[in-house]
Amino acid sequence: MNATIQAVLTRWLRADTRLLANDGVSYAARSVEATNDPDNFFRIIQKIAPAREWSIMEVQMTDQWLFKSETYDNCNCAMNCGCQFNLPSTHGYCQSAFVGTIVEGRFNDTPLSGLNWAALYKWPGEIKDGGGRRQIVIDERADEAQRGALETIISGKACEPLSNLFAVFASTCSEFCRTLFLPIDLDANLEFRTAKVEIPGVMRSIGRPKINEFTGQPFRIALARPSGSFEFTYAEIGLGTTVVTGDMDMAFEDSWAHFCVHHFNQDGLVRQRSRLTVWIG
Repeated sequence: MNATIQAVLTRWLRADTRLLANDGVSYAARSVEATNDPDNFFRIIQKIAPAREWSIMEVQMTDQWLFKSETYDNCNCAMNCGCQFNLPSTHGYCQSAFVGTIVEGRFNDTPLSGLNWAALYKWPGEIKDGGGRRQIVIDERADEAQRGALETIISGKACEPLSNLFAVFASTCSEFCRTLFLPIDLDANLEFRTAKVEIPGVMRSIGRPKINEFTGQPFRIALARPSGSFEFTYAEIGLGTTVVTGDMDMAFEDSWAHFCVHHFNQDGLVRQRSRLTVWIG
């Protein structure tokens, strides 16, 4: 019996319990049947969920990885970003730029710590309606193995379906621009809600804290997500101004920004208290 395939099938069935209502055949029997014959395993997957386009790459999740990034994100929404509050977008369409530094990371035996990355997204309407465009930018310092590993993770592959930000956003995009390998100059302080980004020929951005209009001083707004998020458990909120040129041409000013730790592995979001919450006590 192939233990890897058996484990994958078990996780897959557990993740999509809606299938239980659609098919009355014993899943235990199918598991035994499937794991004795890898070819039959994939035939069963297609029979159970014919509407889903499963591939060997999606199902055989044998890669073990960790992606822990201190990330700055600026999108075109106002301070009540619809993604975080289950609201429509401010302008009826979504544009967003994520830039981060990996503080702890690996893909199987390939180390990723210290590398920078960016993911740029544009949707013509609400994210849920799809039709988006995506471009990935990877630190030019990465070697060939690191480039392949980061592109795999940020593309939303090698993970449980829809289990993290990258996988969810990928499912709503229909156009994927060529991945770029460039210097990514990122100077971010998550506690102070500040960031400065420059990717030559692609992106410039400034992040800052929200200012109290009565006192003129920066003040702290935080968003905690103990459940229901595929992106973070905690984020500091601020404002950002971003200009992107090239394939992802877009610009927004003094709009929603958040500063967070993206902590993912092959199973999804790692729900661990962020170091940013230290000020709470």
